[in-house]
Amino acid sequence: YKVLLVPEVATLTQVGRGLIYNQIKGEEMIKFEVEMMKAMISLEDYFTEIALLCKQQAVVLCDRGVMDIKAYMTDEEWTILIDDQNTNEMVLRDQRYDAVIHLVTSAKGAEKFYSLENNQARSEGLELAKQIDDKLISCWVGHQELTIVDNSQEGAFERKMQRTLEAALKMLGHDVNVGVYKKYLLEGFKEEDLKQLQKYEKFQVEDYFLEHEELNVENKLRKRGQNSNFTYMHFLRIPGKTPEKRVQLRSQLSARQFRTLIQQQDPNSYPLLYNRYTFAYQHFTFIIDDIYNLPEKYTYLRVETDIEDSSKIVFPPFLKVAKDVTYDFNYTTCLLYTSPSPRDRQKSRMPSSA
Repeated sequence: YKVLLVPEVATLTQVGRGLIYNQIKGEEMIKFEVEMMKAMISLEDYFTEIALLCKQQAVVLCDRGVMDIKAYMTDEEWTILIDDQNTNEMVLRDQRYDAVIHLVTSAKGAEKFYSLENNQARSEGLELAKQIDDKLISCWVGHQELTIVDNSQEGAFERKMQRTLEAALKMLGHDVNVGVYKKYLLEGFKEEDLKQLQKYEKFQVEDYFLEHEELNVENKLRKRGQNSNFTYMHFLRIPGKTPEKRVQLRSQLSARQFRTLIQQQDPNSYPLLYNRYTFAYQHFTFIIDDIYNLPEKYTYLRVETDIEDSSKIVFPPFLKVAKDVTYDFNYTTCLLYTSPSPRDRQKSRMPSSA
């Protein structure tokens, strides 16, 4: 791959002696952040156009993303900013970036390595760095490909970089030793329980399954909405070496492309309609899918982690996990969209990833 690196605008601004946070506030601060967002988008678009001109496959890595700006503003200021720019969070968060890899600050779990010397734009002390890190994670909650790389494993920085590389390669469709998918059946789930969290996002999701010559390949379209804004995706999921590992190819679609591809829907399948809730808890990214268009109600909790031992996964205490169904074929997506009746599911065993 040809790897292109988009530099951090805050650092460029500091080098140019233009970082004036301590000199402005209120409307001036919002104007400053608007200009920073414009600069970030312009640089990202510039490098993306260069990538398209490359004679080999190219990857564009951004040091920061535009949603990071929200962590340094109040909710009111952020709302004014996106309204002023005639945009919304789904456009800035979900449509703009194919994947988000958040490297947890060394101020959490690797304090002896935390320093202000390796970043000219950084001025936060240890405690403030922890608070901003929590806000940054919160800004990206809701992205379909959010990976949080913390400092919990041995090997310090080298292991952290390896996990980051593996997460990027996985997004590019490589079968790497990262991303163990776990799937659990929830009991008695209520949305109001999630209000105990610092932040969660809710989406209305429609999955449509397309015809594919291989039965164990999941070929589907997804329409995902929030506040009357929608994103459209195409997924091709291929089983990995074990059921909880899978290779996934993902591409964004326009509404017109979605309408064209949906004509290829498998006539033997049912669409799945569900509410999706996403949140981060103890550096784990969780997804709850509450399916409502089948004869039986299903609520799944999904988590992707590089921890093989599921007993080490920290679940929110207000969620009641009925059982681990990662390896249970009765609860695979393929069976749900082809056999909504439990009686039918008992008659069939189609292999599928979680």
